[in-house]
Amino acid sequence: MDAPAASGARGGADAAAPAHLAGYRVIRRLAVGRSAAVYLGHADAGPLALRVFHAGADAERVDREIAVLCGLPPGVAAPLHDVLTLPDGRICLVLERDDGPSLAEFLAERGHIRAGEAVTILAPLAVALDRLHRHGWSHGAVDAGAVRFDAAGRAHLAGWAEASPLATGAERTRVLRAEYAGLAAVARLVCGAVDAGSAAPHEVQELLDWLGERVAAHPFLSCAAEFERRLFGLARPLAVRLGRPDADPRGHAGVPLRLAGQPLRPAAEGADEPNRPPAARWRGWALPDGLAGALRDRLNAHRWPVVVAAALAGALFVLAITLLPPGGDGSAAVAPTPAPAAPATEPPPAGAAAQAGVEAGVEAEPVAAAARLLARREGCFRESSLLCLDGVLDPGGPLAVTDAALIRRAQLGGAVLLPDAVDPASLSLVEQNGGAALLALTTGGRGEAGDNAKPASLLMIRGEAGWLLRELFDY
Repeated sequence: MDAPAASGARGGADAAAPAHLAGYRVIRRLAVGRSAAVYLGHADAGPLALRVFHAGADAERVDREIAVLCGLPPGVAAPLHDVLTLPDGRICLVLERDDGPSLAEFLAERGHIRAGEAVTILAPLAVALDRLHRHGWSHGAVDAGAVRFDAAGRAHLAGWAEASPLATGAERTRVLRAEYAGLAAVARLVCGAVDAGSAAPHEVQELLDWLGERVAAHPFLSCAAEFERRLFGLARPLAVRLGRPDADPRGHAGVPLRLAGQPLRPAAEGADEPNRPPAARWRGWALPDGLAGALRDRLNAHRWPVVVAAALAGALFVLAITLLPPGGDGSAAVAPTPAPAAPATEPPPAGAAAQAGVEAGVEAEPVAAAARLLARREGCFRESSLLCLDGVLDPGGPLAVTDAALIRRAQLGGAVLLPDAVDPASLSLVEQNGGAALLALTTGGRGEAGDNAKPASLLMIRGEAGWLLRELFDY
C-alpha cells in the first residue's frame, strides 16, 4: 500500500467513505495514498481491505500492481481475492485485511523485543524476498515501511506500487543487491530493539556484519537461505506479541514468565531458553501460526481440569495402595471365580492390525502416514480437486492454504499443476513430540535429476482421524 496521506490532503481522493463499494459494506476509510485509498469492507466471510485506485491513477502502474499481486507465491503478501471495476471506472482490489501494525508502529509501541521475536519477524521476510525473486519479480521499495504484521503476528511484505518484473544482466544484480540492502536495513532496525538479556550483543552484531558483507560482496549472490539459517542459530523463535507487554506478567496463570514478557535471569547451562534452539527444523513451531500463543491459551483454558484430574488420580492411587493386600505368594488372597472359557479363535495374521490402521488412515508410525498422505496429495493435484484434500491436510494450516490456492489457480486456468515431487525413500523421522512429528525429506522439480534434489522438512499433526500434513519447509 502507498504511504498514507492525511485525510484532507487530497481533494480528489475520496473526501468521505462511501456506504458501499462493489457490493461490500464500507465500515470506514483506513488510509489514503498517492495512487489509491483503502477502505475497511465487510463481507459474510469477515472484514476485507478494499483498495480503490484514484480516477487519475496511472493505468500502467495499476496494471503492473495487479499483475504482481496475482503472480505472487503464497505467503509473500496479503492474498488478493478479487479485482473489480466500479461504475465510475475506478479499479478496486479486494484484499485480505492487514489487522496488525506496521513494523515502525510495532517497535515504537514495544520498545524492546526478545531475540526469538526478532527471528520470527526476519526469517519470513527473508523467505518471502527469495520467493519473490525466484518468481521473477522485484518489490522496488524494501524497507521498514514495507513490512506489516497480520493479526497472528506474522510479518510480511506490503506496498507493491513500485514492484516490477526483474531485469536481466547487470541491472538484475543491481536490483537484487538493493533489495537485500533494504532487508539488511530492516534487520538492523529489528535487532537494534533486541533486549540484551535474550541474546549476546556481540552475536547479534556478528550477524548484522555478515549480512552487510554479503550485500556488498562482488559478485553478489542471494543469501536468504544462509541468513535464515543464521537467524535460527541466534535464538529460538518466539511468537510475536503485538501491543505493549502486560503490566503484570504474572496475570497469565500457569504461564512461564518468559512467555509473558518478564526479563530473564541468566540461563543455567543447558537451559532451554534463550540461548540455543534444538534442531533448526523445529522452526515451524514458532512461525506465523502463533503456536506459542495458542499453547498458552490452551494451557490457561485447561488448567483447572488438569489440576482436578491430577488430584483425583493421586487420591485413587493412595486408596489403592491402602486397601489392596501387599504382594507375595498370594496365599491370603481369595481366588477369583474362574470365568467361563471363551471359544478359541485363530490369532489374526501378522500385520493385519497395521493394515487395518493404514486403511483407516490412523497409522501410529508417522513416516508411513507421510508417504500415504503425500501420495494422496499428489492425486488431489492431478484431479484439481479441493474436496480431495479433506483428510490429507490440517485444515487452516499453511500447507492447506497454499495447496488450495494452487488448485484454484489450476481450475481457473484449465491446466494441471503439480507440487514438487517427493522421494518416499527420503522420508525419515527427525523428532516426535506427542501429537506432532517433524520429518526430513527431499523434493525436486518434475523431471529433474537426482543431484537437483532439495532438502525439506514436513510438519505433521495427529488428530482423532490420524495424521495430517500441516506445513512443508524447503531450504
